[in-house]
Amino acid sequence: MIQDTSNQDVVIKPKRRTKLWVLSLASVFVLGGLGYVLASSPTADISIERESLKVHTVSKGNLVRDIITTGKIIAANAPQVYSPERETSIEPDQAEIEAALVTYNGVIAKVAKHFGMSRQALYRRIDKYSIDHKS
Repeated sequence: MIQDTSNQDVVIKPKRRTKLWVLSLASVFVLGGLGYVLASSPTADISIERESLKVHTVSKGNLVRDIITTGKIIAANAPQVYSPERETSIEPDQAEIEAALVTYNGVIAKVAKHFGMSRQALYRRIDKYSIDHKS
């Protein structure tokens, strides 16, 4: 005859669902923070009056650059734009990079400083335009 095994049984209490509660609370905070960031970020509909813009042409040698800004433009060896608006960068094109490489005798650090960018960024543009900078 088989003996009864009921005295070996142990009642297991159901686990509390704290992980689900904590995860739900964390997701509410994350979604709330994301909503706040999206609501407070600048939108694309920001515009300014055309009359407040200043248009200048800056040239140095055979390089010519038209600059449109609401701030002041100070032209020296390397034209710089000082604007109270959000920071924008003007990316040099292939001819500007080649001319600067000739001007600075191929010294990448000086060319990068001339354009206000890092050497790595300048190398990326040199590779993008397939410019021979080793000569």
